[in-house]
Amino acid sequence: TGAVAHALGGMAAYGASKAALRQVGRVLAAEAEDRPLDLAVLSYEPGVVDTEMQQEARSQRPQDFPWVGLFRSFHQQGQLVAPEEVAPEMADFLEADDRPLFDEQRFAG
Repeated sequence: TGAVAHALGGMAAYGASKAALRQVGRVLAAEAEDRPLDLAVLSYEPGVVDTEMQQEARSQRPQDFPWVGLFRSFHQQGQLVAPEEVAPEMADFLEADDRPLFDEQRFAG
C-alpha cells in the first residue's frame, strides 16, 4: 500500500498494519530457513486496486477525510487497477514450485 511508503495524515494505523504484515512475513521466512516448513511468503504491491475501500474513500467529505481528493484523482485519472488484473500474478506465485521463502513483487501490469 502507498500508506507504507508515504506518510499520509490520518492513515497511521492502516499504514502501520501493512508495514507490520510485511515484517511478519520476513520474520516467518527467516524462521523457516532452519525448519522444514512448507512456507513461502509473498509481499505483493498490487498498486491502487479499485476495491470497495477505494469507493468508500472517494465518497467521503473532505472535512471527514482529508485525502479524499487523492483517492478521487486516482479514479478520475484512470490509475486504478481492477482486482482481476492482479489476481493472476498472485496465483502464479502460489502455483510455482520454486518459490523463495520470502519474495517481494509489484504488479507488472
